[in-house]
Amino acid sequence: MRPGRDIVVLPRNTGAAAPLERNTVHTLSFEETLSQFEPMIHEFIHRYRLYRQKDEALQTARIALYYAWNEFNPKKGDFAPYASSYIRGYLRHQLTRSTRLQERSVSMDPFTMDIHTAEEDILHSSIAIRSVIDSLPISTREKEWLSLYVLEGAGPSEAARQMNIKPGTAASLRKSALAKIRKPSIQSDF
Repeated sequence: MRPGRDIVVLPRNTGAAAPLERNTVHTLSFEETLSQFEPMIHEFIHRYRLYRQKDEALQTARIALYYAWNEFNPKKGDFAPYASSYIRGYLRHQLTRSTRLQERSVSMDPFTMDIHTAEEDILHSSIAIRSVIDSLPISTREKEWLSLYVLEGAGPSEAARQMNIKPGTAASLRKSALAKIRKPSIQSDF
C-alpha cells in the first residue's frame, strides 16, 4: 500500500461529494478516503438502480476510487470531483457491460434444450460421413484412403504410412477414388 495521498476532506454522513473547504487538503490513507466516499458510492448505486448487482457495483466503485486515489494529481484540481467522475464512469461502464451481456445471453430450460457435447457431435458426424463413404462405389482401399483423408485429415504421405503403402500408391488411390466420386452418376445420387 502506498503512503497517504493529498486529498480534500469530505463531510461525513452525506452523499455529497463537496469538500468542507475547497482549499483544505489533508494526507489520508486509502481506507480513510474510502470511508469518506462510501455514502457517495451508495448514492450512485441508488441513482443507477443497481440493486440486483449491488455487491458487484460496490466493489467496482471501490476499485474506481482506488484508481482515482492512485492517479490523482493535486495540481490539477480538487480530489472530490475527480473521484466522483471516476466512480461514475466506472459504474456506467459496468452497467453497459452487464446490459450487453444480458442482451446477448439467452437462458433456456435445460430440459427444452438438446444438450450435446462437442465429442458427441463429432462422433455423430463421423458416423454419418463413414456411412456415406461406405456407400460409394469405390474399392475397399480407396474407401480406407478416403476415410483417413476426410475423417482424420491425413495427407498423402500420412495416409501412405498408416496404410503401409508407398506414397505413390496412395497418390494413385487418391486419383482413382476422386475420379470415381466425380462421375456424374454418383453426384446425382447425393
